[in-house]
Amino acid sequence: MGINNKTMHRGCQSVFDTNGETLFLGEWDPLALFEAISDNEVTYWEGRRVLDIGANTAGLSLEIARRGASVVALEPDPYLNSRSMTLNLINQLANEEGLSISCEKAGLFDAHQFGNFDTVLCLGLIYHFRDPQYCLDYLSTMRMQHLIVSCQTEPGEELILHNRRGLGSLPKDFFPESTILTGWHPTRPLFERMLQWAGFTDIRALTDPTYNFPQEPSGLTNSAYYKATQAKSTYPGINRQLYYPR
Repeated sequence: MGINNKTMHRGCQSVFDTNGETLFLGEWDPLALFEAISDNEVTYWEGRRVLDIGANTAGLSLEIARRGASVVALEPDPYLNSRSMTLNLINQLANEEGLSISCEKAGLFDAHQFGNFDTVLCLGLIYHFRDPQYCLDYLSTMRMQHLIVSCQTEPGEELILHNRRGLGSLPKDFFPESTILTGWHPTRPLFERMLQWAGFTDIRALTDPTYNFPQEPSGLTNSAYYKATQAKSTYPGINRQLYYPR
């Protein structure tokens, strides 16, 4: 059943069978991700409707479905280097194991069309966008109980965004020469306030809060993982037009 299980695919989650054997070998471990976002409460997922935005190969989505959740895995896969590589395998495993998992070719801003969810995952996406606050505001307009979100964060207590293009911790050739600005890393205090501003409460770090980029908890892809409760919606368009006097 395994496909390319001897070649490591960068930028991909692995896919395991029910015994933890590798069927597709990726750079990232979905079991480590599952353990981190479950926060020592594996039964949390039973009976929950879960949306996994930016699901990559759906390796993590698969593990969540195996714990009793109904999962919709969104992945646009613009470069055909993640979802397309494992889609048939994921569908086969779901059928054989009787799992509720649907893999959809869609991205973050398509999420509304898939309905309401108990838990929304948005892992490893926010810091890639030109306007991370807009993304968090958009997420707040979805109907959910919990948001589980991860981000690359920079050290410090100041309320600062660092552009990824100028980070000394990234290789000089990491971005194309034509790239002027690309994505943002907030400090942890700023990221927590951004979540609050978007309308989320009960914001809690799921991983060691002393980790900041380029440090990452073992087996994980970002420095910071958080769980928050949706309290209100902050509509992105209106929020962008507000003027704040001194």
